[in-house]
Amino acid sequence: MRILHYSLGFPPYRSGGLTKYCIDLMWAQKEKGHQVIMMWPGKMNLTGHFVRFKRSKNTQKINREPVSFESIEMINPLPVPLDEGILEVDKYMEPCENPEAFEALLRRIEPDAIHIHTFQGLYPELLIAAKELGIKTVFTTHDYFGICPKITLFRDGDVCNGDCGKCFGCNKDALSMNKIKILQSSQYRKLKDSSVVKKLRRSHREDFYEEDAKLIPEEEDTEKRFEQEDMSDEIYESLRDYYRQFFSFIDVIHFNSTVTRDVFKRYLPNDIKGKVINISNSEIKDKRKLRGYGGKLRIAYPAPARESKGFFMLKEALDELWAEGVRDFELDVYNETKNVSGYMKVLGKFSPNEIDQVYENADLLVAPSLWYETYGFTVLESLCYAVPALVTTRVGAKDLLKQGHLGMIIQPTKEDLKQAILYIIKNPSILEVYNKRIYREFNFRDVRNSADEVEKLYQ
Repeated sequence: MRILHYSLGFPPYRSGGLTKYCIDLMWAQKEKGHQVIMMWPGKMNLTGHFVRFKRSKNTQKINREPVSFESIEMINPLPVPLDEGILEVDKYMEPCENPEAFEALLRRIEPDAIHIHTFQGLYPELLIAAKELGIKTVFTTHDYFGICPKITLFRDGDVCNGDCGKCFGCNKDALSMNKIKILQSSQYRKLKDSSVVKKLRRSHREDFYEEDAKLIPEEEDTEKRFEQEDMSDEIYESLRDYYRQFFSFIDVIHFNSTVTRDVFKRYLPNDIKGKVINISNSEIKDKRKLRGYGGKLRIAYPAPARESKGFFMLKEALDELWAEGVRDFELDVYNETKNVSGYMKVLGKFSPNEIDQVYENADLLVAPSLWYETYGFTVLESLCYAVPALVTTRVGAKDLLKQGHLGMIIQPTKEDLKQAILYIIKNPSILEVYNKRIYREFNFRDVRNSADEVEKLYQ
């Protein structure tokens, strides 16, 4: 089988769970003898939308071995906002000047299936050409782009109800088109991992997630802002309608969790076909063992310290327990945060070769997300070390806990989180129960198992 994947690009230019899964799925398919190609949105010219394609090879290390992939860079794609938001809405809906290029490309490479991992940077003409040529299309729900310009459906401390009239407030600080063109340039790709650019990126991301960010940038033209805000309902609704047409050309949606399935079905037609297939990646190995528990509860939080991830709710719950004299716990935070309490150890980010240490030192993983988290590899990681997990109902990877049989699933509230942790502290034997169940019953499937199920969607 010949499979064309459309994704954001190759590491180190692109990173994150979407990129990781796409690369590993391609590897697993290649291991099975399939031919795989990745097409991705590359540099943007200063003007115009005349598309061309640049073919090359890209080598990635998977399980410490070099693997070569065919690469197709789409020159002059639509903008790629990532999770920064969209302000200049019309720029994301500009037509391709040579739509026939997509049919010509597909006739040239003759894929049996096209697997779309994101709509960012993509013209609908690729999907239209695939439909006309009878090529099967599959879309994986890595995030909510196409429904939400910020990809998270999260605003004002809670999940968004999809009101496009509120979109301007969420997207007011989106990157300018000039900055996006720089980030999609070949020069940026070469410099992204330089020390100077890394420092600038880190500073930008810290500002991006700063909780007390200003509502309105000081330098923004006030009259223009109010004009945009008044039009936001119509503008962002038109953007959502634009992407609805993308979904109409997709044959099958691969929902990576029941959470994404339930969210997408609120916004898409009822006749959309799809299947839930939980995912994995090549770095996650089965290292389960039976554990003993006693003494202080060691809680691991290996996620960014963001409101959407539930970090501040977790901190408030643990602060209250600490103030009430319940102190038989510690929280290991594997990221950077300025909000440090006495029970916390801020250990910073860890590399893949340090993952053993993270879970060897943990009694419990906590994933208290407030947003509709599409999946959550950390939950899969914890299960592969037979470390019990405590997650909210909004974490996609709750599917792995078998309705609470292999871990604890709670409502996304501070009180529920507080009471769950208190219960575990007072009844540590529950951790042994979960540990034994995970050790004996958890059905670990690596990325190759996932590839087998996804392959059925292509047929």
